[in-house]
Amino acid sequence: HLLGQAQLAEGDFHSAQASFEKLLLLQPKAAKGHYLLARAYEGVGRQQDVEAALVKAIDLAPEYIEPRVALARLSLKQGNNQVFERQLEQLELLAPDSPVIWQLQIARAKLKGDEAAVLVVYKRAYQQLPSTATLLGLAGQKLARGDKDGALGLYRSWLADHPDDVPVGLALANLQIKMNDTAAAITQYRQVLNNDGDNLIALNNLAWFLRDSEPSLAVNYALRAVAIDGESAAVQDTLAMALLADDRLKEAKNAIAKALGKTPDNPSMRFHRILINLASGQKSSGLSELQRLLKAQEAFPERAEAEALLIKLSRGL
Repeated sequence: HLLGQAQLAEGDFHSAQASFEKLLLLQPKAAKGHYLLARAYEGVGRQQDVEAALVKAIDLAPEYIEPRVALARLSLKQGNNQVFERQLEQLELLAPDSPVIWQLQIARAKLKGDEAAVLVVYKRAYQQLPSTATLLGLAGQKLARGDKDGALGLYRSWLADHPDDVPVGLALANLQIKMNDTAAAITQYRQVLNNDGDNLIALNNLAWFLRDSEPSLAVNYALRAVAIDGESAAVQDTLAMALLADDRLKEAKNAIAKALGKTPDNPSMRFHRILINLASGQKSSGLSELQRLLKAQEAFPERAEAEALLIKLSRGL
């Protein structure tokens, strides 16, 4: 039993299968053995044997939660709604307050297209087990329904009692950006950094949103982000724009080249390269590249800005 569990933990599913098969020769009525054997079968790809092993475990121990959960998930994946419903009904009797059961209830509600039931499960989960996960789930449901103020209230209330919760802090800042409250988001990203000084999202986003008002500080944040993940095209792109704002054009060219080296067809990053080249005095080549970029009719966040710039350059302004 212990050997098989260790082999499962290491991902050595073939050896785990052999161990649990030996275990069941010695103790054929060991429900846990059949459940663990099902996990090993799944690991080696013997899908046809997984269900039989789970059913055997349930038959031997009807109140054993884990094989019922596994069978419910398997039947959901296979589209066998009848088996899924039957297992979930039993699980609701055996462990109604389990987070695992809540996840299955949400899956059932989504299958039926019952969005109201989905929200009810999330609300109950948060009320019974307040946590980062249940709060983010409930807030996500509110956002999906357009209730930004409701999500905002949840985030703020939670952070008032848990100011060091980084995932919720990031969620709040991201929502504030969507609500065009950039100043509040900047404050929140800084709070995230107080709790997690190497948080890549906070560093990158602070660099982006401070590049016009505080370009030197933005460059510092961007360089910290690059030190953490210099292979990220998005991080190099942010650094390039911060350097452009700080009038460090040669370094900006190097950074945008690295970004486009990762994603050469990204229209937003191509536009950023155009802006850097124009700032460097390369008006003719910048105009030509801008025309090619807009001719493709590809959507990107700064397209309206790019079109206005094209008109301006075409008029010689």
